[in-house]
Amino acid sequence: MGTKIKASVGPGGVNNEADVKEVRMLIERHMMGNHVFNFEINEAGLARGNSLYPEIGVLESALVIFQQIVMGYTADFADGFVQARKRDKTWLALTGQVGSDGITPVALNSVSAAVGDALGNAGAFKMFCQGHFTEKLGHRYDSNKDKKVTLEDRKASIASHGCCLCTLTMAATGIGRPQPFWPKNLLAKDLTPSIANKIVKDNGGYTMTGLHTSLVPGLFGMTVKRYGGGGYENSIGPNAIALIDSHLAQGYPVAAHVDYKDRARGDDSAGDHWVLIVRKNGGPIYQYETIDPASGTIMHMCTHENTREYEYMTEKLLSDMRDKKFSYQPGVLFGRASPVGKCSEKQRNKQDAYRMVRFLLLSPG
Repeated sequence: MGTKIKASVGPGGVNNEADVKEVRMLIERHMMGNHVFNFEINEAGLARGNSLYPEIGVLESALVIFQQIVMGYTADFADGFVQARKRDKTWLALTGQVGSDGITPVALNSVSAAVGDALGNAGAFKMFCQGHFTEKLGHRYDSNKDKKVTLEDRKASIASHGCCLCTLTMAATGIGRPQPFWPKNLLAKDLTPSIANKIVKDNGGYTMTGLHTSLVPGLFGMTVKRYGGGGYENSIGPNAIALIDSHLAQGYPVAAHVDYKDRARGDDSAGDHWVLIVRKNGGPIYQYETIDPASGTIMHMCTHENTREYEYMTEKLLSDMRDKKFSYQPGVLFGRASPVGKCSEKQRNKQDAYRMVRFLLLSPG
């Protein structure tokens, strides 16, 4: 069996006969090794036994199912298309499990280890607790509490305000790429918040009040797509969960900007803290595995509204009934605290109040 195709296969593709045959063979090999995938193909009426029917439309439909079942893509992002590129995700996944001895059956409800390795999915992200790092950041905070930040205010530190820096650093330890201005021989997996802070300072990554979230991922060898208000390029729409799920399925993390602080009712927070979502686990409560730099521990997020979100929703409803103006940024994902004993009860209470109101899709640069 060959190991490459010459042109694209799928809807609108070139669909050379030899390439179509190659992709069909790979799909059939996966069918033989993955009982869940095989079941879905047969349920869709696309095959007889372990062989697909010969029509090109059948292959395209089978590729869509492959992207959903084996790769973990949502329906919005499964396009049934394979490109003739070495790093094409679907091609890597198709060939990732295939070897001279066949393919290894995959686990139910997860992307298989072999496919994940082929896709270049990130391994373990390092976890950092921002409180362990005392260096000064390149921005200030409202230390005199006059509701503005000027040169008269104090410099922030990693321990006090470094959640965004720590979150992006943790992401870079898994998917970052060394840059020419990094310390010599430094690998992404060896980044720390202290080293990252110096890189950001030396390369103009700070504003007066915080990080350039559009610039700093690039300093760490990543690309970014930003979703949310406050000047971000993309608004959060009804497909936000699909975007996040398909991004995580590729092994790439999501930096989540969460709102949690007690503040006057009606104040529309753009976010108070950053955490890193690293994978989707499934299940109704602990859906998204998340690293919180405030504690350096694993917590979770889910799509079920928490008490804080219900309070905002209730206030909005009552204001509408009274013809009063009230607006807030609805949450997309909601916090579930770290296990008891992993961090302080005070921090656990904060985690339970987290509402994700903005997010960054981070990918290798």
